[in-house]
Amino acid sequence: AAQARANSVFTVRFDSGGTRASIPAELSAALIDEAKQAPLIVLKGRTDGTSDSPIESRIARERAAAVRAHLVAAGVDATRIRTTYQPA
Repeated sequence: AAQARANSVFTVRFDSGGTRASIPAELSAALIDEAKQAPLIVLKGRTDGTSDSPIESRIARERAAAVRAHLVAAGVDATRIRTTYQPA
């Protein structure tokens, strides 16, 4: 019988106000390896903002999209990736 695997959680840090994913090689390799094996990948873009403003929402959304693009470029099946965001 197949053994269930625990969920993995990774944190990708961004420069303050930034939306470009600069993922260290070791973290990137682990993230890609896990993502290729996972049946579903959920990405949540976040900011350290204190209000739910349009700018914070855009940054959070773009951060999730940047990590999604990184995974897809590495060969992860895009149909298994879901993105969401939490601006504040």
